[in-house]
Amino acid sequence: STTKNINNHNTCRLYMAPSSIPNSGLGIFAGVDIPSKSFADLNPQCVIPLLDIEDHAPLYDDSILSNYPWIGASKGVHLEANSTALLYPNLGMLANSHLGLANVQQEDIRRPRFDMLANRTLNPGVGAMTSYDGFSFVTDTDLVVGDELFVDYGEGYFHGREKVWDTFFPTAANYEKADEILRNFIDSLGEELEDEQQQMWDKIISALENQAYDLKDDDDDGDYHEEEEEEKDDAGDLSQKRIAHA
Repeated sequence: STTKNINNHNTCRLYMAPSSIPNSGLGIFAGVDIPSKSFADLNPQCVIPLLDIEDHAPLYDDSILSNYPWIGASKGVHLEANSTALLYPNLGMLANSHLGLANVQQEDIRRPRFDMLANRTLNPGVGAMTSYDGFSFVTDTDLVVGDELFVDYGEGYFHGREKVWDTFFPTAANYEKADEILRNFIDSLGEELEDEQQQMWDKIISALENQAYDLKDDDDDGDYHEEEEEEKDDAGDLSQKRIAHA
């Protein structure tokens, strides 16, 4: 792995504070400079498999906890039950997501399974190991003190909540298109903004707003989200994303 372990015991590496995303509660921020391809959290966690949780906990779907699981197939948990999901107790539950600003990604830290070498009749530690340990998040870019950490929940997570929250969530592709439009417009400007250029800018904003509403209307049938999420998960495209259930 190219991941670098940068340790600093004198300063808090991560801290919680009000998120830079309005109305999003608390977020996770860098307390030190963290280079790209480094562990955001130096303490890899055990993930918690949720196996047929709806059968064992009838109130689960209406609980706050139901907003936090990730797709179980990402760690092979889907082989253990009919309905599976995963909880990441660290950044997977604490960090917010912004599809245009995601700067940390999941990474497995493979550890030797010592229980496989133990005598199952003589060693008391047999069975005390788990194959779901050693998971953390790695930075995609250099972070400086005060930067908020954003994980990628996956587009399906947000699309599945648009009708409930009556809003439209831009995707990474939407942000890239907007950046392209802005760059082209800025390149066309002179030293002063003329009336014609102001009118052009107003048209761009209006077109983007209309496109956003058109996309929202296309999804109002409600059939897309979870079915397409499952198809992408089978293909591996969204194997490490949040569950898209509202």
